[in-house]
Amino acid sequence: TADSAQLEQQLEVSAAPVAMQLTAAAQQPFPDVVEDAWYADAVRFVTERGLMDPMPNGNFEPNAETAREIIAESLWRANGRKTASAEAAFSDMPDANKAAIDWAVEAGVVSGMGNGRFGSGLSVSRQDFAVMLWRAAGKPTASGSVSFGDAASISDYAKEAAVWTEEQGIINGIGGNFEPRSSVTRAQVATILQRYLTGQANTTASADGDPVVYFTSDISASGLVAVYEALN
Repeated sequence: TADSAQLEQQLEVSAAPVAMQLTAAAQQPFPDVVEDAWYADAVRFVTERGLMDPMPNGNFEPNAETAREIIAESLWRANGRKTASAEAAFSDMPDANKAAIDWAVEAGVVSGMGNGRFGSGLSVSRQDFAVMLWRAAGKPTASGSVSFGDAASISDYAKEAAVWTEEQGIINGIGGNFEPRSSVTRAQVATILQRYLTGQANTTASADGDPVVYFTSDISASGLVAVYEALN
């Protein structure tokens, strides 16, 4: 359209310095993330979008386990940092993650561990992360069964989530197994979040009409125009 053509001409000029900045950022991974690591692109994806933060020492620490409040924080940020209408009634919520936990509880993404505790600091298993993603996506119906060799060890409450995440290509196996009770590492979280979000990138509004983020890796003028046209 005429509007799109005019926008593309404007973006040809304005996108160049942005591309240079992003290229420079891509060449500066965390000290402990080598460029050819299988998770390097995902780490850039989540950090550039503010979905995950560096560790206090400035490293990403890809092999570190991921705590419940960190998963809640990442999903909250990915869903637009919405404000919950009520506060969660847990005694162990870190102040830094309180808004995220309030949202996650109200949205039905997470629940407590009993005795008035959220379980802050506890690592998240791979099956529990699948459940959180599935709930955040609105509990979509999954068909079939998982193909992993250890499918029988997946807890009943996580089976549909595991099927859905496999069907959508969001969570892959490890050596042919799902390893449901293994703690999910920060590298795995980054990779899974990238797959989860880019798999939904063509959706411009959620079921309830709230806007969602439209991700694109193509920051050329024509690429940005494609986003503009998809949203209008």
